[in-house]
Amino acid sequence: MNTRFIPTHGLDCGANASTLYTVATGGVTVLSHAEVLNLPEKLPAGSKLLCEYSHLGCERTEFSLSQPYDRHQLLDLYKRFRENDIELRLFPQKSTPRAAAWSTRWKNDMNDPVSIANLVRDFPQTSLMHPPEYFDLDLKRKASYEIKKYLNRDINKARRERPIPYWSDYCCKLMRDNLTFLNDSLDDTARSVFGFTNINTKGQRVPSVYSQKPTKEIYKAIGLKKGDWHMDNVKFQALYPLFAAMIDPVAQDWRVRECRPNLFIPLGINYIKRYVFCQSPFHLKGGVARSNLYYHGLKNWAIAEGKLVGINLKGKCRGGFLDEKARKTKDENKNLLYPVGKIQEGTRFTPEEDAFFVSKRQEFCRAIKDVLHLVKQIGERELGKYEVQNVTLTK
Repeated sequence: MNTRFIPTHGLDCGANASTLYTVATGGVTVLSHAEVLNLPEKLPAGSKLLCEYSHLGCERTEFSLSQPYDRHQLLDLYKRFRENDIELRLFPQKSTPRAAAWSTRWKNDMNDPVSIANLVRDFPQTSLMHPPEYFDLDLKRKASYEIKKYLNRDINKARRERPIPYWSDYCCKLMRDNLTFLNDSLDDTARSVFGFTNINTKGQRVPSVYSQKPTKEIYKAIGLKKGDWHMDNVKFQALYPLFAAMIDPVAQDWRVRECRPNLFIPLGINYIKRYVFCQSPFHLKGGVARSNLYYHGLKNWAIAEGKLVGINLKGKCRGGFLDEKARKTKDENKNLLYPVGKIQEGTRFTPEEDAFFVSKRQEFCRAIKDVLHLVKQIGERELGKYEVQNVTLTK
């Protein structure tokens, strides 16, 4: 979390040129990519430079030519920034649309360095990243790509099952067999996150069990009865990734990662949170698990929680939504160097709504961690001790 860094300059790197915003003057200067490499000697000592992670935090390779600099140029640039007493921080590129909306500026090369600097100024708690010390992937990161690939496969297969999703594989059965254990072990917040409680027609939170015999034919066929867990209320799409991230439904054993060449260990909870679910603003491809948890899970849960206390989050976000129709119809904007945007009315969180959403996001993340600890306990009962010795797998 950033609590001290207030930028004096913002930088954006486009396809053919870069743009530098100077906060003190309010001006934006167009630079060549070569001129950016001279910034350590051009900016005043004590400057605080902000740039998107995807521009100055990622190296150019043969597979990512949109990045302007290779690793050698970037590492040398970082070194010279330090030598000249200039702080560089990297901004999460996924937050740039929020920054553009907050500054009411269309997203483009001239506006982006202004927008991200404004957001960090107004929200100094925004997470920023120090420049990386190296660019080679370590085994932890490398292993996560393979893990996410197979986890995506497992989630997609489970959620597309018919006539009942999340029903047949090993993790589905573990999950269903332990619903009561999960419910009894979680606090009220986590129960609501994962649908063990739901909001009834009176606006009250009640247990998610059938109050009478299920009416769906398929539920009758599998023998569900009054008092069983409600298949349409419990959030299986959010629970399943937590089980399948830790336990491989195909191997019916702990999911493992390579920690040294040809040496494998089970995934730890912190590893899953950071590398598999990508619980960081700097994530690039979080995969299906992150989408299930955050886009579908957090978003809908926060909206429902808001309704209970008279806060309406539906159709809104932290920065608001820029009105794209206004952008297309306002011809006078086309000739402006810094075209000003327009926020769709009623789409930006108020300060109260923003604080409420942030608090709910923190509660949601704690609930994920709580369930992962319980999945670990379930796995130890079914599969044996979690802290096993490193296992060498032969191919």
